[in-house]
Amino acid sequence: MNIKFKFTLMNLSGLMVFLVFFSQLSFSQETLEIYFTRFGALKKYQLHEQDVLWYKVKGKKNFHKRIIANLHDSTIYFSDDTTVKISDLKCIRFQRNNHLITTFEKAFIIAGVGLASLKTVNGLILDKRPLLNTGRVVVSASFVAAGLILKRMSFKRIRLSKKKTIKLVDLNFRNLNSLN
Repeated sequence: MNIKFKFTLMNLSGLMVFLVFFSQLSFSQETLEIYFTRFGALKKYQLHEQDVLWYKVKGKKNFHKRIIANLHDSTIYFSDDTTVKISDLKCIRFQRNNHLITTFEKAFIIAGVGLASLKTVNGLILDKRPLLNTGRVVVSASFVAAGLILKRMSFKRIRLSKKKTIKLVDLNFRNLNSLN
């Protein structure tokens, strides 16, 4: 069975109209790029619009957690109508998306709380005294502590300095031929 496809002028013109129409709807997305070297290797992290960013401003002690709405002219615009300049940033923290770590983190916290509550309810039903045993408390607390340590380890914190640079990169290729 021999099937031959023939491209007619009508098929090609329909394809061209389709491509031209959808090229006008496409747009570029600005990225926030962080470059630094660790042990001689260049590391690069990228943050895009709608990503969650924890940041610390120079002279402040607390981290702020906000969603990036727009990146433009060395300024970060957040979804709650606040802005911050890149030169004012002291430290950036963002969460690594590792499914295995988040699963174990949740499992350890649930296991710690669940073990303590299960042993206490079981002691109430069977009328065993004391309800809280020191061994149970130690095991439950160690599970909860392991879960909280994993949660702390899932964050990447970068202090900005001379060797650690941060850039706003605009990937807009539409204006390459313009003279301005």
